[in-house]
Parts: sequence; structure tokens; C-alpha cells
Amino acid sequence: MSLIIRTNGRRALALTGVAAAGLLLAACDGGGDIRAQMGLSRTAPDEFSVVTQAPLVMPPDYSLRPPEPGAPPTQQANPERAASEAVFGASLATGPAAGAPVGTGAGMAPGSLETLFLSRAGAANAEPDIRATLNRESGALVEKSNSFAQAVLGIQTDPTDIVVDAPAEAQRLRQNANQGLPATSGDTPQIKRGEPGLLEGVF
Repeated sequence: MSLIIRTNGRRALALTGVAAAGLLLAACDGGGDIRAQMGLSRTAPDEFSVVTQAPLVMPPDYSLRPPEPGAPPTQQANPERAASEAVFGASLATGPAAGAPVGTGAGMAPGSLETLFLSRAGAANAEPDIRATLNRESGALVEKSNSFAQAVLGIQTDPTDIVVDAPAEAQRLRQNANQGLPATSGDTPQIKRGEPGLLEGVF
């Protein structure tokens, strides 16, 4: 009887050992799945799948042409075209002669292009005496600035002031009296102002 019990105990122990070994092997092979199901596993990111920049997203319009290397930007205005539209208008700027240089236009001759440019610039309505007007206005500005400086600094340079030469005037009056002529006969001698010195008006 005791022999049967010992045999059964050994058999149960062997079965327990086999079951434990099976559990250990299952833990080694598929232990990750078991830990994941139990919420005990930690998933680290793959170092080869991590990127520094987000992937590009395709635009909604799949017919959009990709940019070409070295091509000018399409969203910026062309300065030559903008200048042509400002001078000649949008209708002429978009014509065949808009981008061509002066003298090589396909739709307009050089003479007509220059005439159109001058007409748009208002050359036909130019004042003929504009140079004289500018000179007169410039002279008025210079005279006004000089008069302001003279008023501030107290400089008197009025050319209408007359300085009488006293000795010469006395001699003229004596000669008129000896000859019996009136005192107003003859010119009154004046002292003429010479050329200003280099430092005159500075000190």
C-alpha cells in the first residue's frame, strides 16, 4: 500500500515538474504576449523608425506640379511685369511685347513705344518755361534764406544804401558855388563798396 502511494507521489511530482517546465518554456517564447495581456510589458520605440521631421503630406490637389530645382517662384510678382503694367497698363503688359526689350517688340515699333511712354508720362502737357520757373523759385528760396540769416545775425547788406563821400561832396559844392551852378548840379560822389574779404561776415 505504501509502495503505491510512493509511486503515485512520484508520478504527481513528475507531472508537476513537466507542467512547470512547460510554463517556463512558454514564458521564454511567448512571455511578451502574456506580459502584454497582463499590462506588465513596456514597449520602447524603435530607434530605426524614429524620424526627426514629420513626413510630408500630399496636398488635396494631386495634379499640382512639383517644384523644379532652380525655377523662379510662382507666388511672387515679377518686377519687370509690374513696372510694365504700371506704365503701359495691364492690357499692353500682357501682350507679346510686354517682356521684350525696347526696340525688339513684336507688336509695336520702337517709335510708337516711346511715344506711348511719353504720352502716359504726360510729356505733351509739360510747361515750356519750366526751367525759368524752377530758376525763379530757386532764387526766391535762396533770397529768403539769406534774408532770414541776415535778420538773425544782424547783417545789413542792403544794396540800396548809399554812402556819400564827404570830402568829394564838399569839393563838388564849392566848385558849383564858384561857377554859379545850383547845389544839385552834378552827381553826388559815393563810396563804392569793394569786394568782401575772405573772413568778412564770419567775425
